[in-house]
Amino acid sequence: KARLKTGNGDTEGIVLELIPLEPVPGIAVIEILASKKADTIHRVTTINEYDDTTVIRFQNIRFESFAPSLFEFQPSEDITVIQMNEQASVQEILE
Repeated sequence: KARLKTGNGDTEGIVLELIPLEPVPGIAVIEILASKKADTIHRVTTINEYDDTTVIRFQNIRFESFAPSLFEFQPSEDITVIQMNEQASVQEILE
Protein backbone atom coordinates (compact mmCIF):
# COMPACT_ATOMS: atom_id res chain seq x y z
CA LYS A 1 0.00 0.00 0.00
CA ALA A 2 1.12 3.57 -0.45
CA ARG A 3 0.55 6.78 1.45
CA LEU A 4 1.43 10.29 0.36
CA LYS A 5 2.86 12.42 3.13
CA THR A 6 3.36 16.17 2.94
CA GLY A 7 4.79 18.51 5.47
CA ASN A 8 7.90 17.24 7.24
CA GLY A 9 9.12 20.84 7.04
CA ASP A 10 9.96 20.33 3.36
CA THR A 11 7.71 22.45 1.18
CA GLU A 12 9.67 21.62 -1.99
CA GLY A 13 9.05 17.87 -1.91
CA ILE A 14 6.60 15.11 -1.23
CA VAL A 15 7.17 11.81 0.53
CA LEU A 16 5.70 8.63 -0.86
CA GLU A 17 5.56 6.00 1.87
CA LEU A 18 5.40 2.41 0.61
CA ILE A 19 4.32 -0.34 2.99
CA PRO A 20 4.36 -4.00 1.88
CA LEU A 21 0.93 -5.66 1.81
CA GLU A 22 2.58 -8.86 3.01
CA PRO A 23 5.69 -9.05 5.23
CA VAL A 24 8.99 -8.72 3.38
CA PRO A 25 12.16 -9.68 5.25
CA GLY A 26 14.27 -6.61 5.90
CA ILE A 27 11.72 -4.03 4.69
CA ALA A 28 8.91 -2.59 6.80
CA VAL A 29 8.66 0.79 5.04
CA ILE A 30 10.25 2.53 2.06
CA GLU A 31 10.02 6.32 1.88
CA ILE A 32 10.79 8.18 -1.34
CA LEU A 33 11.34 11.95 -1.20
CA ALA A 34 10.62 13.51 -4.59
CA SER A 35 10.89 17.10 -5.75
CA LYS A 36 7.64 18.85 -6.60
CA LYS A 37 9.39 21.10 -9.13
CA ALA A 38 11.93 18.90 -10.91
CA ASP A 39 10.31 15.43 -10.99
CA THR A 40 13.42 13.92 -9.43
CA ILE A 41 14.00 11.66 -6.44
CA HIS A 42 16.24 13.19 -3.78
CA ARG A 43 16.21 10.51 -1.08
CA VAL A 44 15.16 6.89 -0.55
CA THR A 45 14.86 5.63 3.01
CA THR A 46 14.29 2.01 3.97
CA ILE A 47 13.22 1.00 7.47
CA ASN A 48 13.28 -2.61 8.61
CA GLU A 49 11.21 -4.39 11.24
CA TYR A 50 13.74 -3.38 13.94
CA ASP A 51 13.50 0.32 12.98
CA ASP A 52 17.03 0.25 11.51
CA THR A 53 17.19 2.90 8.80
CA THR A 54 19.17 3.09 5.56
CA VAL A 55 19.18 6.43 3.72
CA ILE A 56 20.32 6.90 0.12
CA ARG A 57 20.66 10.55 -0.96
CA PHE A 58 20.90 11.60 -4.59
CA GLN A 59 22.89 14.74 -5.45
CA ASN A 60 23.99 16.46 -8.65
CA ILE A 61 21.28 14.68 -10.61
CA ARG A 62 21.78 14.79 -14.40
CA PHE A 63 19.73 13.28 -17.16
CA GLU A 64 21.48 12.15 -20.29
CA SER A 65 20.02 10.33 -23.27
CA PHE A 66 20.59 6.63 -23.76
CA ALA A 67 19.71 4.04 -26.39
CA PRO A 68 16.10 2.88 -25.92
CA SER A 69 17.27 -0.71 -26.41
CA LEU A 70 19.28 -0.43 -23.18
CA PHE A 71 16.16 -0.54 -21.01
CA GLU A 72 12.90 -2.43 -21.32
CA PHE A 73 10.08 -2.52 -18.79
CA GLN A 74 6.66 -4.10 -19.16
CA PRO A 75 4.42 -3.45 -16.13
CA SER A 76 1.66 -5.94 -15.43
CA GLU A 77 -1.85 -4.93 -16.46
CA ASP A 78 -2.92 -4.16 -12.88
CA ILE A 79 -0.26 -1.41 -12.54
CA THR A 80 -1.07 2.27 -13.01
CA VAL A 81 1.58 3.90 -15.21
CA ILE A 82 2.19 7.61 -14.65
CA GLN A 83 3.74 9.48 -17.57
CA MET A 84 6.04 12.22 -16.26
CA ASN A 85 4.67 14.76 -18.73
CA GLU A 86 1.02 14.25 -17.71
CA GLN A 87 -0.68 16.65 -15.32
CA ALA A 88 -2.26 14.03 -13.01
CA SER A 89 -1.28 14.63 -9.42
CA VAL A 90 0.17 11.87 -7.32
CA GLN A 91 -2.64 12.36 -4.79
CA GLU A 92 -5.30 11.74 -7.49
CA ILE A 93 -3.56 8.54 -8.56
CA LEU A 94 -3.23 7.18 -5.02
CA GLU A 95 -6.93 7.70 -4.24
